[in-house]
Amino acid sequence: MREGSLEAPTRHVLDWQNPEFSDREKTEAEMERVFDICHTCRRCFNLCDSFPRLFDLIDNSSTGELDAVPKTDYKQVADACTLCDMCFMTKCPYVPPHEFNIDFPHLMLRYRAVEAREGRVPFAQRELTRTDRNGKIAGKIAPLANWASDRHNTLTRPIMEKVAGVDRNAALPQYQVRPIRQVAEAEGALLGRIRLLIVSMVLLILILTALCVLGTMAALAMERRKDVGLMKSLGGSISRIVGIFLAEVGVLGAAGGLLGTILGAALSYWMGLRVFGTAIAPRWEVFPVTVALMILVTLAGALPLRMLGNVKPAEILRGA
Repeated sequence: MREGSLEAPTRHVLDWQNPEFSDREKTEAEMERVFDICHTCRRCFNLCDSFPRLFDLIDNSSTGELDAVPKTDYKQVADACTLCDMCFMTKCPYVPPHEFNIDFPHLMLRYRAVEAREGRVPFAQRELTRTDRNGKIAGKIAPLANWASDRHNTLTRPIMEKVAGVDRNAALPQYQVRPIRQVAEAEGALLGRIRLLIVSMVLLILILTALCVLGTMAALAMERRKDVGLMKSLGGSISRIVGIFLAEVGVLGAAGGLLGTILGAALSYWMGLRVFGTAIAPRWEVFPVTVALMILVTLAGALPLRMLGNVKPAEILRGA
């Protein structure tokens, strides 16, 4: 097994349902094993305050080793851990799959679970963790709460430090009263504008497409006047001639639509990966609507074919 964090760490799931997980004696035994390894390594000395506290406890002990540190002092190390995971992810060379199987953040979390199970968490700390309830209460008096939690407030912050254990110099987040209804209405209005913009663009594209088809069909009808005159002289009805033209245009349009669909799906897939980092799957439920709009535009483009009825075979055959 290679050392030095040369391999990706493996994070094992916490076995929190195991009765031994909340056993203080076994938890402190595991902490002693891990702390002794950390003491011989000291690679994480410049991370959170847990490691300087641990090393100071060892260095200031009577023997300079972990065995002289009382297990009651382990709480100082656990309390300083912020669970940032930096030691596990970037520093420790003994994380799994190494045989030492060191997971310092999970061990600190386990120790805190033991403390909570034994009812040793102070009342103030326990109440501070109920953020949902605290947010609802403070949100109703947001200006007063923000005033009281301001670190420049020399009246309330010392009291808060004494009662709740929150350092008077620590910056606390501000409360902002913004009902969810206002957030939902603002987001709904924005989505409505975006939807209106997209629908307007689609309508504009349809109108431009219809105009292009109209122009193309009119040019085609004028270009094929001689063919139409010859077919009418041979007894072809105008409806049959128009049907031939529509079939030709339909085949070309279907081929173009199929090619455009494939290219559009491929382009959206590529753009989704490059821009958003995820693939954008086509919504096939929109396909029938697209086909219906294509048919509608094709029928609108067939209007110039009515000019074929004005073609006179005699004039065509005389070369007029």
